[in-house]
Amino acid sequence: MKKILCIFYLISFSYLSSQNQNLIILLDTIGQETSKSSEINITHQCITALQQKSGSVLITASLWKNITERKKHFIKELEDYTSLESKVVNLYQRTNQDLKASKCNISLVNKQLSESWYQDTYPSLASLSKPNLDQVKFDFLCYNFDFDMSQWHIYNSNAGMILFVPDRISLILDSTYKIKKEQDMVKHIDKKAHLVESLQNLFTQSKDQWVVYISGHGHPESILQRAHISGLSIEEFQNVLRFLDESISTKLLVYSSCYGAGVHSIEPYEGEKFNYPIIVIALTDAPTYGFGLFEGVKLPPYNNNFQLEAQDVSKICQLKPHLAQDYQSFFNRAYQGLFDMTLIQYISKFFMCDQLLCDLYKIENFPLIRKSQSSIFIPIEDALIHKFVKKTTSNEPVMTDKPLLLYNKKIKSIQLHSATPIISMLPGMQSHEIGAVIAKKVLLSDLIKKSFLSLSDAQLYKNFMIQKISCINDVIKNKDESIIHNCMILNQQNFMPSFLTDPVQTLVYFELENESYLVFLNDQKFINIMTLSHEQMKNMLEIKKYLQISIDYQADLPLDTLLTHDMFLKNKFHQLDIAQACLSGKICKKL
Repeated sequence: MKKILCIFYLISFSYLSSQNQNLIILLDTIGQETSKSSEINITHQCITALQQKSGSVLITASLWKNITERKKHFIKELEDYTSLESKVVNLYQRTNQDLKASKCNISLVNKQLSESWYQDTYPSLASLSKPNLDQVKFDFLCYNFDFDMSQWHIYNSNAGMILFVPDRISLILDSTYKIKKEQDMVKHIDKKAHLVESLQNLFTQSKDQWVVYISGHGHPESILQRAHISGLSIEEFQNVLRFLDESISTKLLVYSSCYGAGVHSIEPYEGEKFNYPIIVIALTDAPTYGFGLFEGVKLPPYNNNFQLEAQDVSKICQLKPHLAQDYQSFFNRAYQGLFDMTLIQYISKFFMCDQLLCDLYKIENFPLIRKSQSSIFIPIEDALIHKFVKKTTSNEPVMTDKPLLLYNKKIKSIQLHSATPIISMLPGMQSHEIGAVIAKKVLLSDLIKKSFLSLSDAQLYKNFMIQKISCINDVIKNKDESIIHNCMILNQQNFMPSFLTDPVQTLVYFELENESYLVFLNDQKFINIMTLSHEQMKNMLEIKKYLQISIDYQADLPLDTLLTHDMFLKNKFHQLDIAQACLSGKICKKL
């Protein structure tokens, strides 16, 4: 009987001691963010996470070094009362004084501390370029960040990372890793950070349930660097996914990274399925954007577009940290199982709402979800998604005034009232065929740049073939016709025509009034337009045949098959074969 009671007690204790835990992981494993660099996004998130104390925070030690070095630099510059740093502190103090003097009359302060007042009172700050001013403001945030070690349990992972656990959180960890003095936090600070080793050292014994948020810089693979997702190499990212699946109980993983979707939503997963849902805060192969105030608070000048609001001011009439990220609300919603657009909005701003109306203003940050035991990423499905984007999954006519996500290769027609982003959601090298684009009130130049090339920094893997475009022709002068035919937008370098002599990022071919034209663009900017000879036109029509082969491959597959790892690899090798055939036939040239 005693043995049964002991077993029951142990099971009950284990069950009762299991808790919901929050973990924020912030990574800069290749040292992009230093006191000398302009990159500050991950360090900014680090300060925000430590200010809010909504969960355990695991960071690369270099981020802490960045904060402390910027703080030291700022303090030194304050010795000169004419320095930019002294001006920012004065601006902060002056704003607090005006708030108190007006008895928190925010409307009055907004009027007093205006653009003209700012330029007259702080000309040295007003004359700075935005990048330079952002650096001074961010140094001020580091200076103003008041860290109290007594409110934390701090651990050195012995793998280049530091763990901060709020003192109110019950978390059993190996005491041999614990740091007792603040100066010990900078020991081994230049040691290369290893996330998986840090997790294994610190969390392997955890019986708790975890919601995990990871943020770091991402890069596509190039001749200069390996691919990274959220500050991790592909191999380490895969090991993290497996650790969260096998070593701890994970309720949800959310990660934010430039170039986090597209190819990187397929290749690293290698067809594996996981026991927890995963959300990536990235739409495709493009940079994502951080939001917030580099100085941490809303400083003047105040104007019609940038107003001080009640939530920016404390009860004692002092500026308080601006809530660019709300980690606590994020974790609370995650534990309710609400894996929706609102959840992501707490940590990554991509829409803004005025009463009942919402506007999407950074589609690059649009989140995708991979459900538990699923093998593909899809847009989060909730009521808000229809306010922001329209998806195509079949060969049917489309009419839209919202960004259009193409999940199929062939579309009969697209009708637009403005230059709306048209984005290929099929990862890797892909081509799309559109029967007609009807955009009678849209400039052709805007249609090219703002619709088909809307994500300017995206990886250039996509091509479009459009049979007919109705628009306002502003590209070819002295041509009244507003309908162009046989348009090809070529981004893949493997499809450049053999008569080209100079490299170019994007080519646009089309026919207008019995003439054929080729438009050259770099970084979304028109750099040249040429009228083609008969032989050059024949070259382009030969490329069109190869483009059609590219489009026809896998065109009839259902979406849940098309986005799998196996189909992605088959398409990748098939597209390379098409490109090689074009090169071998001397129709194409790779410059």
